[in-house]
Amino acid sequence: MKIKIPKNTLIRIKDKILTIKGPISTRQIVKNNVKFIVSGNFLIIEMKSNVSNFQMVEMKRLIEKNIQEVRNNFKKSLELVGVGYRAYLFKNYFVLKLGYSHLIYVNVPKTIQIICIRPTKVYIIGANKEEINLFAKLIKAYKKPEPYKGKGFLYENEKIELKEGKKL
Repeated sequence: MKIKIPKNTLIRIKDKILTIKGPISTRQIVKNNVKFIVSGNFLIIEMKSNVSNFQMVEMKRLIEKNIQEVRNNFKKSLELVGVGYRAYLFKNYFVLKLGYSHLIYVNVPKTIQIICIRPTKVYIIGANKEEINLFAKLIKAYKKPEPYKGKGFLYENEKIELKEGKKL
């Protein structure tokens, strides 16, 4: 199987360890039953005979995903819905005002960047997609969208089906 290597991406192979280095970050892949060969602008993957076709396709997708991650930043957008709910940055903390009697301080990892466009609109940016999704899930857990008024953290373009309240 062949994978095209984009410009500004460096691939090194040493002792069954594939190192992918891009402008943003570096990734390493270790596999025992795989042989990697770099030929021009292509990475050729050769697998042993006891490996299924599904495992070959999975390895190709893993390498393509890692190439994309070392080249691009990923972004997750959160919106805060509710009267008086605010979010802002203070030093390396993400501060949330969510209607509790206290402020919530969340330590931001060094690999993640947070941009507050408005006090109710937040972008989480970073090179590792999994890390961004986990951090967004952590933030959203502080104020999950409630089903009656729709208040809380929502992902961009997320719709909450509101339940009917009591009828008198």
